[in-house]
Amino acid sequence: MSFFIKDTEIKIGFLFAASVAALLCFDVGPQVQLSVLSGILHEGGHVFALLLLGLLVAPKICKVITIPKNIMIPVVTSLCVIGSFACNNRLFDVGLMFFFGLMGFMMRRFDYPVAPLILAMVLGKMMDSNFRQAVSLASSSDNPFMAMFGHTITIVLSICTLFVLLGNIPWTKPYIDKVKGIFSRKTA
Repeated sequence: MSFFIKDTEIKIGFLFAASVAALLCFDVGPQVQLSVLSGILHEGGHVFALLLLGLLVAPKICKVITIPKNIMIPVVTSLCVIGSFACNNRLFDVGLMFFFGLMGFMMRRFDYPVAPLILAMVLGKMMDSNFRQAVSLASSSDNPFMAMFGHTITIVLSICTLFVLLGNIPWTKPYIDKVKGIFSRKTA
């Protein structure tokens, strides 16, 4: 019957209703928490709700971009202040939110990429814990420095990182460009 239905929403709704009916025939419902079928029913409900939300609500939400900036910026700012204060009920969090907002504004203004900072903030804790684990493992060896930095891949990545960092400093750019020119010359 599903092959003759043209609308995607109706097709998915029919499939979801049929799967719920089939599960209820076997006395398996959402109240059974440990059943695999209940998990499938639960996840299927989330997928159906997200699909329905995407198909019905997304076109109306897209009209938000037509709101003028002089209205949108105060609304977003007030929601950010309320949200940052609501987390811990501290004004320090609001100040922190304004600090990072100002930092993001300055990064955009001076053409610094924002993505590496966000990546560092997201992955920083995991990187720190893995670095601590590596240091503790290396400290048990005879030469901890060579255990950490003596591998070929570590040396290559360290040299690449050094070139990237030095290449962004204005007074070292001519030297870095000269080194790049040596490696980029074609041999005849």
